[in-house]
Amino acid sequence: MRAKGCVVWYKNGVKQCEVKDEMEDEIEMSKAMEEAEDHYIQQIMADAAIAQKKRDRAAKQARSRF
Repeated sequence: MRAKGCVVWYKNGVKQCEVKDEMEDEIEMSKAMEEAEDHYIQQIMADAAIAQKKRDRAAKQARSRF
């Protein structure tokens, strides 16, 4: 079966698929979503690093009291 909006043509005896404008828009949208997810993950990792530093500092203070 062919994908919706896919035109089949042959290059060197191998079936190829022509990418239509709608498919290109979907590809660009998915790339933008991946970049947004990457930014979100970087933000979470930065917050986790800050939290780790705070935990380490609190643990060090707690050890010094005993």
